[in-house]
Amino acid sequence: YILKRQDYVLRLARAMITYGAPSHRLEEAIDHTARTLELNMQCVYMPNVMIVAFTDYETHTSETHLLKVSAGLNMHKFAQVHQVLKMVTHSSMPVEEAIMKLDAINTEKDIWPRWANILSFAIASFCTAPMFYKGDWIDAVVAGALGVCVGLMSWLSERLPSYAHICEVTMSVFVSFIAESLHSHICRSAVKMGGTVMLLPGYTITTAILELSSRHMISGSVRLFYAIIYSLLLGYGLTIGASLWNLIDSGSTPVGVTGDCPNTLSNTWNILFVPL
Repeated sequence: YILKRQDYVLRLARAMITYGAPSHRLEEAIDHTARTLELNMQCVYMPNVMIVAFTDYETHTSETHLLKVSAGLNMHKFAQVHQVLKMVTHSSMPVEEAIMKLDAINTEKDIWPRWANILSFAIASFCTAPMFYKGDWIDAVVAGALGVCVGLMSWLSERLPSYAHICEVTMSVFVSFIAESLHSHICRSAVKMGGTVMLLPGYTITTAILELSSRHMISGSVRLFYAIIYSLLLGYGLTIGASLWNLIDSGSTPVGVTGDCPNTLSNTWNILFVPL
C-alpha cells in the first residue's frame, strides 16, 4: 500500500507540472499530500525537473525519483487534478481511484480543438494591434492573419521537436518580413507587435515574480532569466526579418520595432477589444 501512495504522489507531481502549477504552489501541495498519506518525503523543484526522495527511517534507506517533465499550461485539466488532490487530502477518495482519475485526465482530449487554439492567436493579434500598439483596422486585419500563421507554426513545432528549438525566432522573422513587405499599406510597428503578441513570455515572467516573492530563488531566477533571453531572441528575429526585406527592396526605409502609427482608432473601440 505504501508503494501505491508513493506512485500517486509521483503521478500527482508530474500532472501538476505538466498542467501549469507554479513551484511555490507545487512544492506546498506535494508536501501536504505526503503528510496526509503519512509518507516521509522531501521534494525540490526546478524548472522542468523535480526531485522526490522517499525515506524509510526504520531501515535507514531512501529512494529518489527524478521527474523530468516539460512545464505546460492547461487550466481545465489542472482544475481536474486539483479536485483529485483535494478529495485525497480530505480522505474522500482512495489512492487507487485517484491514480485511475489522473490516468484518465492525462489521456482525455483537450477541451478546445486545435482550430480554436489557432483562432485564439488570430483574435489576440487582431485586438492587440489597435488596442496596445495604436494601429488601424487594416493593421488589425493583417496582424490577425499573421496570428493565424504564428498559430500554425506553433502547432508545427509541437509535431516536430527538431523545429521547436528555433520556432520562436522563425516566427518573428516571418512576421517582421511580411510586415516590412507591406510597409506602404500598414503601420509596421503595430503589425509586428500584434502578430507576435502570443509569443511574448507574459505568463513566464508572472510566474517568476511570484516564485521570487515566495522565496523560491532558484526556479524564479531561472524563469526570469529565461524570459529575458527569450524576449531578446524575439527582438533578434524581428530585426533579421526587417533586414532581409531591406536587402530585397533597397528603397525601403528601415524602421524600429516600435514607433508611432499615423492612423489610430478611437479608444472607444476598446469596449469591443478588451472582452475579446
